[in-house]
Amino acid sequence: MSFDFFAVFSSAPFVIAAVLAVQWVVDTVFPFDAGKARPLLWQMAERGVLVFVGLLNNGGKGAVTQLLRGIVLLLFLLAGGFILGGVWSFVTALLMFAQGAVLFVCFYICLGFTRLHKIHSHLLERLGETPPERAEVVRLFACLGIPVPRISKEMSPYIKAAAVSAGYYMNILLTGPLFWFWLAGLYGMFSYVLVMAALIVLPRQGDSLFTLPLRLAAQLMDLLPGLITAALLYAAAFAAFRVPPRAALADLRQDPLPLLTNGLLAVTAVMASAAGVILGETAPHWYIGAKAAETVLGEEAADAEGVAQPEALRAALRLAAVFHLLLLIAVAAFSIKFAV
Repeated sequence: MSFDFFAVFSSAPFVIAAVLAVQWVVDTVFPFDAGKARPLLWQMAERGVLVFVGLLNNGGKGAVTQLLRGIVLLLFLLAGGFILGGVWSFVTALLMFAQGAVLFVCFYICLGFTRLHKIHSHLLERLGETPPERAEVVRLFACLGIPVPRISKEMSPYIKAAAVSAGYYMNILLTGPLFWFWLAGLYGMFSYVLVMAALIVLPRQGDSLFTLPLRLAAQLMDLLPGLITAALLYAAAFAAFRVPPRAALADLRQDPLPLLTNGLLAVTAVMASAAGVILGETAPHWYIGAKAAETVLGEEAADAEGVAQPEALRAALRLAAVFHLLLLIAVAAFSIKFAV
């Protein structure tokens, strides 16, 4: 029985591993640029959404008007995902011999955690300096979507939020796109990326009614990927530290409904517990539309001191490494096919 090299090189697990490897090489060879942390399609979507929002917000500011404009924005993003999926399907039809290369390009512009992993590593290095270069630390916070602290404020809560944000980005940059690729092919993956990219930039913009349709759609699209990410993080924490994230389990037993109906809260609870972080009132802006950060962990855990902030970042980086391995194993186990 002959070995089919073409089938192996075109398989999703191989292509995903190749994408992450190439991104790691690029991030290692070229100068560090925290401002370009997310993959290409995410960056383009964020800029396009801001331009489109500027056009939509010209006119009346009534509640109904804002809500209707939010619905138009959501439909625009979903349509954009289907158009992109259709374009790449046409390219694939023309290049049947190069399906692996087409899949590599699609994954490369949608997936990625190496740059954000490098931001966390760079942040850890800056915090190790005496004294830390505060301007650089604040810039790294901003690139992670963390509210930029005032010069007079203590940085500890922001460092905790930065450690937990690793779980969020593992979800939206890896698990989420792959889940929707498995469920709906390139159409689903591109639509998910556009919606989540808009969610990253829009909580800082405009009225809440305008972003309401987008936030509801994002919460729905991120529910199952978030739960999968939380489960993988739980397994990664046990594999890396030989200790399960007990605080997340306690919170699940105490009040299971929020964690089982909001993927972001589930990821946050497991990541915070596994990294030894007790979140306070400071949280990344993507908490907008979800419960306050204090409610993610149980009341008993909220009274604990947690671990030192640099240790929390080290734990987050270690979890990320194990998470990548588990995700590749999961992808191979489910045999994701090149669906267009």
